[in-house]
Amino acid sequence: MNRAKIFKFIQASNTVTVFAASLMAIALFGGGAALLAADSLFSRQTYSGDSMAIEPEEESETKLELEGFRPLSGTPYLIADQVARQYKSRGVLSSSSYDKQVSTRNYLFFDGNGKTSHWLRPDSDFLFLEKRELTQSQDDADSTVQRLLYSLVKADSNDDQQLNYDDAKAIALSDPSGKNYQELIQNIDQVQQIHQQNDQRVLVFYRADEKHYVADIDFVQGKLLATQELPLAPN
Repeated sequence: MNRAKIFKFIQASNTVTVFAASLMAIALFGGGAALLAADSLFSRQTYSGDSMAIEPEEESETKLELEGFRPLSGTPYLIADQVARQYKSRGVLSSSSYDKQVSTRNYLFFDGNGKTSHWLRPDSDFLFLEKRELTQSQDDADSTVQRLLYSLVKADSNDDQQLNYDDAKAIALSDPSGKNYQELIQNIDQVQQIHQQNDQRVLVFYRADEKHYVADIDFVQGKLLATQELPLAPN
């Protein structure tokens, strides 16, 4: 074999080697990307502030925690949400192998004067969707909180093993101390709006049984004064 043929043979061999190495690199990179994509898919966390499982699965774990206390304006009281965090295993393919659901189940009130605490509810079985501070004056940033209004779910009304926005809701009131808890409206499909009208009255607009209503509540006295059905179309 002359020198020219030997040179061409070596050149062809190098070309084949580079091509094979390129194929191996592409395969390795593609496989790595696939593994990264799979890990990203399985490590995705689901956060929900408005639902909770009634009977967590065996692979899940529920932890009750207190979030930071916040002062209620014009009162000696502070309030903290009691939240339930439900962790569910996602398997071995994930670096963060759990789903997480967070829900508010109760409220703890602390009296800054007497240094005592008080739970809103004696248990943590309900799901609280919203808490509204009803104040003495809506224009004053330092106005005194008179009462607290809650939107909550008490039972799994649609039998899906979850307490969430799809279940029947209730409207309740309490003092800023967390005492004198009372429920005023039941079986609400959707709470549409809560409007404090003045320093004594609050209006709750809601839907129930495919009809629309407005409830007039005297929150100082803790009384439901009237419920009015709203028209769905002009007469």
